[in-house]
Amino acid sequence: MAEGVRSSTSRRSAFLACLGALLPLVILGLPAWLASSLDGRMQLVGLRIDPERAFFSLDTPVLLYAVLPLALLGIFTLVTAPGLIMARALARGPCDLDRLVVNGMFLGLVATAGYGALGGWMHDDETFRGAGTLVLAVSAALALLVLKTSAGQDPPPGSGGRAFGLAVVFPVLLIATLSAPKIFWEQATGDGAHSFEAARLLLHGRSPFFPRAAGAIANYPGVSSMLSGLQAVPFLSLMGETIAAPRLTMLLNLGFLAAALRLHLAPVLRNRLSINLLMWGALVATYLALGWSASYDAYSADLALPASQDLLLLAGVVATLDAWRRREWMRFCGFCFVTLTVSPGAALLLIFLPLARVLASGPGTGAALVRLVFALGVAFALHAGLAWFATRYWGQEAGAEYQSRAMLSRLRYLDFGDPRRWLWLIPGGLFPLAVYFRLCRIGVEARTIAGLGALSFVFYGLLIRTNLHYFAPAMVLPLTAWLAARKGPLPRRSACWSFALVIVAIGLCVPKEPRIATVSRDLGQTIDLEGVPGYEEASAESFLALDALYAFFPPDHDHDVPDKLVGGSSLAWNYHGRRKVDDPEALLGLARRGQERPGWEVVQVSGDWAAAVEDRAAWMRLRRSTPRSALGPAFLRVPRERLFMGRGLEDGPWVVDLKRLARRMGLADR
Repeated sequence: MAEGVRSSTSRRSAFLACLGALLPLVILGLPAWLASSLDGRMQLVGLRIDPERAFFSLDTPVLLYAVLPLALLGIFTLVTAPGLIMARALARGPCDLDRLVVNGMFLGLVATAGYGALGGWMHDDETFRGAGTLVLAVSAALALLVLKTSAGQDPPPGSGGRAFGLAVVFPVLLIATLSAPKIFWEQATGDGAHSFEAARLLLHGRSPFFPRAAGAIANYPGVSSMLSGLQAVPFLSLMGETIAAPRLTMLLNLGFLAAALRLHLAPVLRNRLSINLLMWGALVATYLALGWSASYDAYSADLALPASQDLLLLAGVVATLDAWRRREWMRFCGFCFVTLTVSPGAALLLIFLPLARVLASGPGTGAALVRLVFALGVAFALHAGLAWFATRYWGQEAGAEYQSRAMLSRLRYLDFGDPRRWLWLIPGGLFPLAVYFRLCRIGVEARTIAGLGALSFVFYGLLIRTNLHYFAPAMVLPLTAWLAARKGPLPRRSACWSFALVIVAIGLCVPKEPRIATVSRDLGQTIDLEGVPGYEEASAESFLALDALYAFFPPDHDHDVPDKLVGGSSLAWNYHGRRKVDDPEALLGLARRGQERPGWEVVQVSGDWAAAVEDRAAWMRLRRSTPRSALGPAFLRVPRERLFMGRGLEDGPWVVDLKRLARRMGLADR
C-alpha cells in the first residue's frame, strides 16, 4: 500500500516537474497572439516609409523596437515548441540546450511535414486551419512527453538557459528587428514568391508539390527540397498569407545554425564571450552576403529563397558533422535523411564527406570509414524510399528542377579562369580560413570538416554557371572546423587579429545604400489580375496563366534586363498584383481571350489568355525604365551572363566543355 502511494506520488511529482519545464515555453509563446495582426501593422507603417531611408527608421519606434521583437519571440517559440518538447521527451541523460535545440529543430521539421501532409488531406475542415495545425502538433508532442512521464521516466534537466538566450536567441531577435524593413517592406523576387507559393500549397491543397499542369512553377519544390518549403507553413498559419512568413524562416534557421555550431565547441568554451562574438561576426557577414546578394533578380535578393534554404542546409550539415564526430550513428542517419530533403546541395556535401575523411587521415581509416559509408548509404536509401512514397501518396510527381538531367547540364562547362570567386570566401568572416594554415596541428575531425569546405569550394568554383549561394558551405564549414579545433581560450594576439578580420569582412559585406527595392511591387501594382480565377484555391490554371505576363515585361534572364528594360518574375508580379496598396489604377491587365476590358489594346495572346494595356505609351515608358539595384556590394554580385549562361560564355579561353571532351575520348555518343 505504502509502496503504491510512493509510486503515485513519484509520478505526480514527475508530471508537475514536466509541466514546470513547459511553463517557459508557454510564457514565451504568449506574444504569438500578435502574429495575426503583425504584418498588417507593419504594412501600414511601410506606406509612410521612404524606401531610400527604410532602415533605422524612428517613425514608429514602439512597434519596430518593442512590439516586433516580442511578437517574433512568441512566433519562434510557438513554431519550435513541438520539436523542442519531443526532443526533451526522447532525450536520455543530461541534455544541454544547444543539443536540445538542434535535435528539436529536426524533429520539428519532420513534425511540420507530417501535420502539413495531414492538413492537406483535411484542408476543407475549417477547424484544422490556421494555428490549429500548431495546436495539434504541440498537443501530440505534449502527449508523448506525458506518456513518458507517466511511465516513471523524468525528462532530463536542461541547463544553460540564460547563456543560450544571450548567445543565440538575443542575436537572432536583434538581427530580425534591424532587418524588419527587408522582411516586411521589400519587394518579392521570383524565388521569394516561389517559396511563398510552395508553403501556401498546403493551406489550399492536398500536396506539397505543384501539379505539372501549373507550368514552370512545378519545378520546385521536389523531394530534395520539400522541407525548405514546408518549413514556412506554420508561419503562414500564424501570420496569414504574407511574404514575411517564409522570410522569417531565415532568421529561425540562423539561430539553428548558431546552436549547431556551438555543439562543435568544448563545453568549457561554449559560453566564452570572445568565441561567441567571433562566431556571430562570421554569421552576420554570411547573412548579409546571402540576404542581400544571392539572387537571380536584378534588383534585390530575398531572404525567403535561396538564403533561408541555404542556412537550413548548413544547419543540417553542421549537425550531421557533430553526430559523426560523436559516433552517434542513429542520430547521424536521422540528420542526413532530413538534410537530404532540404536542398539538393546536401547530397553533394554528404558524398564528399568520406573523401574529405580519407584526405584528412589517409586511406588507412579502416572500420570508421566503412561505418561512415554504410550510414550514408542508409540515409540515401531512406531518401530514395521517400521519393517513391511521395509520388504514390500524393499521386503526382515532385518538382524536377534538381533532377539528374538539370544537374548534368550545369556540370557540362568548367571555367578555370575566374579568380573573383576567391572573394566569395570573405563572407565567412576571414579568420576561420586560418585553419587551412595549421592543418597539421588540428585533429582529424577538424581537418575533415575543413577539407569538406575546400572540396565544396573547388566544385562550385569551377562551374561556369554559378550563383553566390552555391558558396554558402565554403563560407560556413571553415568556421565549423575552426570551432572544432579550439582546445582552449583564444590567445590575446590571435583574438585581436580575428576580431580585426571579422570586422573587415562585415564591413565589406554591408550594403552600401540603406534602401529597399520596390521594383516588382511597383510593376505588380499596375497589373489587373481579377480576370485570372483559381488563385485562392492554388489551382494549376492560375499559375499557368502567369506566363502571359511576360508580354508586358521581360523575364529575369533576358539579356536587356536591367540595362535597357525593366524585368523580373511573373510570380513576384502576381504576388503584388493580388495585394494592392492604396487601390492604384490598373494600367495592364490579364484575362481570358475575348474577355478583356472594353477599349484596352491586346498586345499578345498566349494560349487562352490575353495581355492587354490601357495606355500603350505609358506602358512603354514603364517597360523602358531602368530602376536602381538594391543588391549588396559589387564584389559579391555574380555577372548576369554567369547566372543565366550568356551567349558566347562557353567559348572562353579557360573553359572546358566536358561533353565535347568526352566525345573526343570516345566516352560519349555524338
